Amino acid sequence: MSTLSGKKNGTRNKIFSKKGNQGKEWHWTNATFVSNNSYMISFEATRGAYFTGDIAVDDIIFLDHGCDVTPEKTTIAPTTNTPDGYSKVGCYKDKGIRNARPFPKLIKNYRESGLNWYDLKTSVVDKCAELAKKNGYKYFGIQFFGECWSGPDSKVHYSRDGIATNCYQSLTGVGGSLMVFKTL
Repeated sequence: MSTLSGKKNGTRNKIFSKKGNQGKEWHWTNATFVSNNSYMISFEATRGAYFTGDIAVDDIIFLDHGCDVTPEKTTIAPTTNTPDGYSKVGCYKDKGIRNARPFPKLIKNYRESGLNWYDLKTSVVDKCAELAKKNGYKYFGIQFFGECWSGPDSKVHYSRDGIATNCYQSLTGVGGSLMVFKTL
């Protein structure tokens, strides 16, 4: 069993709890904790026996506003044309299998060069689209908020690992997912 707790004024408040077999896939969840005072967040876990009892926490993000607790729905067909020269295709999984990833190349990591968390469209998506076009790539994907993935069309298989439901604000994938776009 794993529990996420917030502690304010010396009192522990359970924010999230999960127990039982969760399978081999990563799972996305949101938890909201509001406090006007200083607070401490702690992760507590009771681990099972052997490797089947492993516990992992990844991609933790703290926002200064509430989060949408219902992951967005995605579609396979392109959904939105933008005046920026690209269209949204959808949110897809990336199981991270070496030599079998949906996109073969990480062409730029915008997290390393300073992205704007309040404007991911301009600081990541638009720049990635421009870079993909410059390299002659038709499709590109944004993963982990700032990684720009693409490659030659013959090597791109963005739907290979299935549809995901955990892309952030229809702009970027998180760990294990990609928001996919098509250049026009």
